[in-house]
Amino acid sequence: MLYATSALIAACAVLTGIEAFPYGAPAGACSSMMPNHGAAAQPGAGPFQVTHNMPATLVRDVQYHFTVSSTDGTELRGIFCQVRNASNSADTRPYGTFVARPGLQTRDCSGTFPGVGVDSAITHTERINATSISAFYMLPAGEQAPDRLNVFCTVVERMALYYVRIPSSSTFYSGRAVATTPAAVTTEATTSITEATSATATTTTDSSTPTPYTSAMPTMATAGNCLAAESATTDEERYRANLECWSTSFERWYSAYQNWLNNGGRGCA
Repeated sequence: MLYATSALIAACAVLTGIEAFPYGAPAGACSSMMPNHGAAAQPGAGPFQVTHNMPATLVRDVQYHFTVSSTDGTELRGIFCQVRNASNSADTRPYGTFVARPGLQTRDCSGTFPGVGVDSAITHTERINATSISAFYMLPAGEQAPDRLNVFCTVVERMALYYVRIPSSSTFYSGRAVATTPAAVTTEATTSITEATSATATTTTDSSTPTPYTSAMPTMATAGNCLAAESATTDEERYRANLECWSTSFERWYSAYQNWLNNGGRGCA
């Protein structure tokens, strides 16, 4: 009877263990990345790999994706991923921000590492039961980070079989952090808009002003209805305008013509 009871308790413990953390790794795993399944981690990466599309140097505030996958068709059950210092394994602090999506949720590691973002790790929301899963990552513009980074993932194949901190296939540089403040951004944006508006206004004014027309024929009118000759854009328009001016009266035309001659061809009275 005692043996049967002990066996039942053991069986319940095993079943409970199998069901442990089906909804993702707890925040307590932020430092060690250990799933605490009661079994030792397997060495190496096993049948799993972590790949990403990060460039050699990250562009801040741009989302990139990485994938945890099997190399031989083995299904994975759960993951816990962070981006860490690639040059110093003693630095267990996570950097950057992950993006939640169906099947994956972020973890807030600020309780373990004060000052890190609330989305500094990512894990499953339920058993994955797939040979691969992808997630998105971004390094904010203002966040200070080590020079070289890498994606590290703990992958669970089953309750007592898991691999801890599998590194991605290649490291990447964090790029320069850019300190930004709302005021600075607003001022810069306002300045840019003002400059753009001024440039547009200048361009509009210049393009709407026709190039002055130059003709070998001297204008003979600068007053009254003769002013139409000054705004002429072709020789024909200028002749017509002058003829209208001259038709007012022969005397005025003659006076204007004489005035034009006397002044070297620079207008009429």
